[in-house]
Order: sequence, then structure tokens, then C-alpha cells
Amino acid sequence: MENFFLELQEFNPLDILELLDKRKLNDSSKKGEIWEITNEIKPIDLFCYLSAKYGDPNGILTILKNDHSDNLIHWDWMLDSPKGLVHIQGHNFRTEIHVSGEVIESGLNKFDFISQIKADFKNYGQGISITKKSLEKWTEFINPYYRIKSTIEQSFIKLNELNLNLEQDRIDLKITQNQLEFEEVQERWTQTLQK
Repeated sequence: MENFFLELQEFNPLDILELLDKRKLNDSSKKGEIWEITNEIKPIDLFCYLSAKYGDPNGILTILKNDHSDNLIHWDWMLDSPKGLVHIQGHNFRTEIHVSGEVIESGLNKFDFISQIKADFKNYGQGISITKKSLEKWTEFINPYYRIKSTIEQSFIKLNELNLNLEQDRIDLKITQNQLEFEEVQERWTQTLQK
């Protein structure tokens, strides 16, 4: 069990229906967890490692994705073991590892995954390097004007929701000061100030 995550086998996505049918019968396969990795392993390092070790992404979500950068999940590998399925997904700002079956019951956790994978990087260094060099280079431009425009539009929406009428609020406050009890005047002032 010491190298559990290093002994995972490629999973043929065409066999997924068969796997799901088999595992429906086993109660332990119904249990599952999602381990989220944000900074522990860089997504590019994990992608290159998995590519070097297993080849191209073989997950169902990779097969279904569109050929552009606007995907919810950019890559995924489905890996199998006698203890259950391990599904690794590359999202925009995190990586998710979906584990099922006896993987959870065996006491393994995301920190075991991280340490085993990082320790195995050295065994695939050349493949990782080749994969990194083959990746398309992107430059990302953040449009500050769009962000400012969006903030202003949201502020106007919220401002309009307040239904402010300054002249009427002033008149209401003058009238209430002369006609109402102190507590009611205080309550109206509080409501006006909250607006």
C-alpha cells in the first residue's frame, strides 16, 4: 500500500459502463470523496507527469470537451486499481482527485497521493520535460477596464434597488420629527441612514 498511487493502471474509457455495472453491486464503491489540490502540486507538473506515465488523457471528460480554452475541465485521467477508481481532473483553478471504493476505506488520503506522486517525478523527468516543451505557450491578458465596468454596473444595479428619493426622504423625516414619538423618529432615521 506504500506506493498505491504509483501502481494505478490506465483505464479504458470505453469500459466505463462495464465498470459501473460491476461496482453497483458492491456497497463500498458507492462511497466516494473528492480531494482538491490547489497549490500542493502545480497543475502543469501533474499534467506532464501523468502524460509521461500514462500517455494522453484518457478520461471521459477529456473526450467530451471542446477544442478551446473555455472548458470546465481541461483534462482528466481515469486510473483503476483493485481497490477502486481514481479519477484526476484538471479544472481552471484547482485539481480534483475523485476516489472511490476501498481506496477510502484503506485510509489513504490526498497527502499520500501528493507525496507519492512528487516522489515519482524523478522517474519520469525526461518524459515530463518533453511534454512541457510540447505544450502550446499562452499569454493571458487581464482586462482591467472590463472589471471596472462590471463593478460600476453592479453598483448601479444595487443603487437602483434601494429606491432612493432624497427629496422625499428629507420631507418625510421633517414631518415625522414634529408628529411622532422619539422611538419612531429614531427608527425612521435609522432606516434612512441604512439606505
